[in-house]
Amino acid sequence: MSDRLYRSYLLTGPGVWRHVVEVVKAHARAFIDRDKPLMVIICSQEHDATDSQRAYWHGVMLPRIADEIPDEETGELRPVAWWHEKLVLEFLGMTETTSASGKIRRTRRSTARGKITAGEYADLIQRVQVWAAHQGVEWD
Repeated sequence: MSDRLYRSYLLTGPGVWRHVVEVVKAHARAFIDRDKPLMVIICSQEHDATDSQRAYWHGVMLPRIADEIPDEETGELRPVAWWHEKLVLEFLGMTETTSASGKIRRTRRSTARGKITAGEYADLIQRVQVWAAHQGVEWD
């Protein structure tokens, strides 16, 4: 079992809460026995994305994807930065801003502090985990 576990849920009904309880029950004892207790963070989905979300995205998810999933066009493994750009663009999309002169600028959505909420980051993580699982990545 890995020392790094990250799950986030949007509590939209009792079924989701039951799943949260199942995950805690399945992992809590093993982590406590290794003197690495789990942490539970509760926040509204509008809260700024958490450091834990960013750490999991950059430190666990992207490296696993970069190590295990080849680029579908070239068949080659790509670096973490390449996957970050590709996946954020694909799963978060673009944003439009208008300059003072009226020029419209389209850019990739940002995952920087203050630019993405905890709910949006949770959704990004969950959707990319599902996508990566279909590509053969096995998550703990």
